[in-house]
Amino acid sequence: MNRLLVLTTEVLAFVIFISLGLWIGSSLGQTSADPISVIQRETDPRLPIPALPDGERILLVVGVDRLNSTEPRLESLWLLTYYLEGKPVQWMPILPSGTDPMSLLEVDLLKSFSLVSTEEQITLNPAFLEQLKQENYWFSGYLILDNQATAAIINLVGGLQTDRGTLSGEQTMRNLPTILDQPRDAHSLQALRLAQGCQTLALQSIQPNWQLLLNLIPGHIFTDLYPEQLIAEILTFTSSTSPWHCEFPTIQVLP
Repeated sequence: MNRLLVLTTEVLAFVIFISLGLWIGSSLGQTSADPISVIQRETDPRLPIPALPDGERILLVVGVDRLNSTEPRLESLWLLTYYLEGKPVQWMPILPSGTDPMSLLEVDLLKSFSLVSTEEQITLNPAFLEQLKQENYWFSGYLILDNQATAAIINLVGGLQTDRGTLSGEQTMRNLPTILDQPRDAHSLQALRLAQGCQTLALQSIQPNWQLLLNLIPGHIFTDLYPEQLIAEILTFTSSTSPWHCEFPTIQVLP
């Protein structure tokens, strides 16, 4: 997100940091994957978000600079996969993938990215979603966060615990390089901040007030899921007594 989205906590830290994917590195982006059946959105907001038969949820976590802009700039794209309990949260990068210069897929995604209005709702450009579909990326839903939302989420969990002390949301976002200028650095630092966000949440004995996220919708967060579903999912996951942690199966995050 200009610096990420990233971070968005495990609600985005789980869903964002439990979240989120997302982000499948360039190596995965260039290999074929077995297609996953298209998951339909539930029509009842009281139901859990769509999941695969084994219970796996897959979220597309999209980071942009400003949602109140006429043309938000894409800053990050990660795939977040998780189960409500018993398995780790996994983050896999799509953009930035860590290659410098960017891959053709990344360039095409940047060109096709936009938000469109349909029936008084804001959605991702169908051409952008179709491009991901052609690469065999499938997800239960998507979550779009701008820098202000990501910073607010980081502050909600008490900041990020780093080897240089605690970083506020504003400090975190301000120090993230942009993907156009420094794609490789942006990739590595986004992943590091996500890992730190996961660790911060996993160590907390008292969970943040996730209901406050509703105040960021729709001004700084857009989603094709029902907000009630999203909050319920976060509460279910973070209240589980099973230990959890984040993994980055396609990249090395920590030294």
